[in-house]
Amino acid sequence: MRCASCNLDNDADGKHCIRCGALLRLKCPNCFKENPSGAIFCGGCATALSPPADAPSATAHAYHPTPIESENAMMAARSFRVVGTIVFLFQFLFVAADHAAMAQYEHFFWLFYALTALTHSSLL
Repeated sequence: MRCASCNLDNDADGKHCIRCGALLRLKCPNCFKENPSGAIFCGGCATALSPPADAPSATAHAYHPTPIESENAMMAARSFRVVGTIVFLFQFLFVAADHAAMAQYEHFFWLFYALTALTHSSLL
């Protein structure tokens, strides 16, 4: 059963979400039928449903990153992109240097690069 608060897929027999603690089902006080947590009226007898007063609030336990954490995440993602670009450029320059330095052996390098690419793609 999917939690309406945090969208986590929980076990079907669970009563509360394992991430945020929100109720997954509301029991009707009239016919005792279990209804989804977002239900306003009972599906069995149309009685108005309200969550119990002692139920934990989903917003009380929801995780809200601070602006510093969000900024750190953006900086980390940007750093990974920069490092990935630098690694790609070094690989490109290495291949270009190989071709420029040893043009007479180019057919061996292309075979090696093709075999390397095939073995790496088959491992994924």
